[in-house]
Amino acid sequence: MGRLEVRAAVTAYFQNAANPNNSTIPGYIPYVGTVYPARPLIVEETAYEETMNGLLVAASPTGGGAVLVVNIPTDARARKALTGRGAVNDLWDHHIALEVWYSNVGGEGITAQQDYDSIIDQIIYDIRADPTLGAPLVIWSAGEYEPNITHEQSLPKTSGDGLTIFINGVVRFDAQEWLNQGVTPPS
Repeated sequence: MGRLEVRAAVTAYFQNAANPNNSTIPGYIPYVGTVYPARPLIVEETAYEETMNGLLVAASPTGGGAVLVVNIPTDARARKALTGRGAVNDLWDHHIALEVWYSNVGGEGITAQQDYDSIIDQIIYDIRADPTLGAPLVIWSAGEYEPNITHEQSLPKTSGDGLTIFINGVVRFDAQEWLNQGVTPPS
C-alpha cells in the first residue's frame, strides 16, 4: 500500500459522504461540492486561498458551500514487531490534513458559521463512524488513536465588496496502515 492508496481511499470516502444520494457512508456531509485528492493548483499561498474560495458554489439554503482538499503533509512508518529482515510488521501512519474551503454569498455571519459548523461536525462524525473509511484493505484505522481528530478554523472574513463570507479550516486525523507481509517494492 502507501500514500497513493491512502489518498485515494480518503478522497473516495469524502466524495461519497458529500453525495446526497449515497447511502453507504454513515452520514451525508451537507453543502460540500468537489472533493479534491490534492491541491488542484500550486501557486503562492494567498493566491491559492483566493482561488479556492472562488471555486465554491452555493449549496445551502443560506447561500453557503464548501470544497474539500485531501493533503498528507507528513507520514511515519515504524516496525512494530521483530520479524527478521525478509518480512514486515509495520505501522505506517499518514497524517491527513483535510482542507475545508467554505464561502457564503448570503452575507449573514451567524448562518454562515452555522453552515460551516454543520460541515465540520459531520466530517468528524463520519471519520469516527467508520475507522477504515470504507477501505479496510488499505486503512487499518483512522481517527481512533492519538493525536486525535482536530479542527482549526480561520477567522471569518469577507470579500472586497463585503457580500461574500469566507471561512477556511482544516480537519486533521491519522489514517494508519498495518503492513504485515514480505518486503516488496512498490508497484
